[in-house]
Amino acid sequence: MKLRLLTIPAALSVLAFLGTSAHAGTEPQVKDASGDARTQQAGHDIVGVSYEVTKTVTKTTKTVKGKKITVTTTTPKNLVITLKLAGAPSQQPGVLYDTSVNTACGALELQSYYDSSAQGMVDYSNFAECGPDNTLAGVTINTYDLTPDVVFGADSIAYTMSWKSLPKEIKLGQTWDSPSAYTALADPLLGFDTVTFVDPATAIDDASGSSFKLS
Repeated sequence: MKLRLLTIPAALSVLAFLGTSAHAGTEPQVKDASGDARTQQAGHDIVGVSYEVTKTVTKTTKTVKGKKITVTTTTPKNLVITLKLAGAPSQQPGVLYDTSVNTACGALELQSYYDSSAQGMVDYSNFAECGPDNTLAGVTINTYDLTPDVVFGADSIAYTMSWKSLPKEIKLGQTWDSPSAYTALADPLLGFDTVTFVDPATAIDDASGSSFKLS
């Protein structure tokens, strides 16, 4: 059951600060055909999921054997996971959006759904492992909880997490496996979805992709 400044060495002098790089522009790691949602509603129809790391780039200079050389430093800034849909995502009771991928800290899962007590959309986001062990009703849970910045766009849901907020086990260059996403009917009061609590075959739409390197 699912329970819910960059330091520059003194030997270097700053030449320029280039700010945060734009998204890498790589192809989505998950792709799905448009128009295959069972409800035939564009806001339920998954067309892709992308996993991107934005980076801060700085340039400095140092002197080596009497010559000045430029040193470029790239630092991860945010992990941005974007669920792309064929239309505007629903922000009404009855629908849940889920994205997941296997990482060095178990499954990273992100969900958005309507919560009646909050009178609006909420998110459930964590790594299945990497957190401290906690025992509840005899079950050990060690989820690593996240608090992403969630933005509902014209045809997407974007989850942005500071790189520093991720578990130390997460590093650039790692291979992440089995990226997937689904939309499902959900209880209008509690948000419990049919895929998790009834049958995976009840998904309104689902999609999956191949392994990829986080870069």
